[in-house]
Amino acid sequence: MAEGIFRKLVQDNKSSLNFSSFEIASCGVSGEHEDEGADDRAISTMRSMGGIDITSHRARKVRRHDLTHFDYIFAMDESNYQALQRFQQREGIQGNVKLLLREFGDGTTESVPDPWYGGMDGFKKVYNMLTASLTRFLNTLKKPEAEAAEEKTE
Repeated sequence: MAEGIFRKLVQDNKSSLNFSSFEIASCGVSGEHEDEGADDRAISTMRSMGGIDITSHRARKVRRHDLTHFDYIFAMDESNYQALQRFQQREGIQGNVKLLLREFGDGTTESVPDPWYGGMDGFKKVYNMLTASLTRFLNTLKKPEAEAAEEKTE
């Protein structure tokens, strides 16, 4: 869900960003769901709440290349954060993994809950949580003049 949401946020804010191009990807720490598509409830939530189509998304496992290639890597929860930290240490890679909500959350929690166990309401809650935190992150990537213009309109 986070990948789809961030792709849409970047697309909607392209002209105000400090970067001309983005490479956005998501992956997991285990290969348990490798090549599987998104959960039907995630697809439905993304489509109804954000007009975002994630039907072509396929799960994949994190690779060493991901940790050296991407400038920003966000873990969704503490367990995945710790697993990515261990992977970086094993591979001798400088730490660049952050816990998304620790960095850009609203301060109420540091982990994105697994929506699988919360029914449709769980997916909607996670959608809202991810949209808010990824918007905060995106705001750090905006050109200074875009930030100033936004502050004047609030």
